[in-house]
Amino acid sequence: MGSRSWYNGPYDGRTFKACPRLFDGEALNWLTGVKYLRDSGMSLDSIKEYVELCLEGDSTIPKRCDIIRTQREKVRAQLEEAKRRLQYMNHKIELYQTIMEKGTPDTMNPGKWPARSVG
Repeated sequence: MGSRSWYNGPYDGRTFKACPRLFDGEALNWLTGVKYLRDSGMSLDSIKEYVELCLEGDSTIPKRCDIIRTQREKVRAQLEEAKRRLQYMNHKIELYQTIMEKGTPDTMNPGKWPARSVG
């Protein structure tokens, strides 16, 4: 579809007054790609840079790869943190199930811990 920029590339050329907006296959590809990047937590500035590099052509593949590698590391860190949160939730559920089944005291309730001084 020729030379494009970030602002006139990822949509099908219809005015934004069209309701509902209709997109062609290429525009849907752009939207899908941007959604995946955004869902990964990539900043809008980084997405804009990535799209602009895509529009420049194959000579930008090394830079695009660097952008994706950087984001992958951020996603990996987020995944590890999510795993830690899941592990905590699983532990709490096991604790509550034990309390309910055996009638043991809830020692993990912060409201029942001895008061600590702050300062």
